[in-house]
Amino acid sequence: MASRAIKKRARRPSRVGIPYKKSEETRAHLVATAVDVIARRGLAAASFTELAEAAGTSKGGIAYYCESKDDLLASVLDRACEVLEVRVREAFLGADLAPLERVRRALAEMWRIRRDGVPEMRVLTELHLHARQDATMRRALGDALVRARQQMIEVGLMSLLSLGIRPTVDASLVPRLIIGMLDGLALQNEVDPLGDDDQAGLLRAIELCVVGLFETPG
Repeated sequence: MASRAIKKRARRPSRVGIPYKKSEETRAHLVATAVDVIARRGLAAASFTELAEAAGTSKGGIAYYCESKDDLLASVLDRACEVLEVRVREAFLGADLAPLERVRRALAEMWRIRRDGVPEMRVLTELHLHARQDATMRRALGDALVRARQQMIEVGLMSLLSLGIRPTVDASLVPRLIIGMLDGLALQNEVDPLGDDDQAGLLRAIELCVVGLFETPG
């Protein structure tokens, strides 16, 4: 009897090739929870057990939606970059202002993100540290930086170029210079924070440095 039952089950149509539709909402919740836990605890201290508790699931539940830790961290990286990119894009495009004033708004938002240590920025910092020993994450972060610079060129620089405002250096270097300057200043501010008055002065200095990379027509 048992052998006939086994054969009967074996003759049932196979589901191979028909993907089981996992809940994108659940996966998004897990990734958002991971962003929050890593931002608060740091990557080294953010265990799957803690993540599972924070997400209201089990470690098996996490494994069901994320094939591996690398898979989860890749999604965390994508989520952090997406949130930050939206904030900067909205700052640049969200008002009917002169082009250079749009640049100043975007710079101010990029600095606030770093100065205030928003969760997504803290996560990127943790992933940068992790990438020093992890080649996979190093490549993923490199790809993310390429996308961020490309966005700055497509959204910001192309708008300026269309109005005759041109960089005084190779256009591809402008995003690299801006991101590098802001990231370096943010690291300094983390251990040697400026007061409110000095913060305003620093932002003004950043604006002058960046605006100095462009020349206006006439």
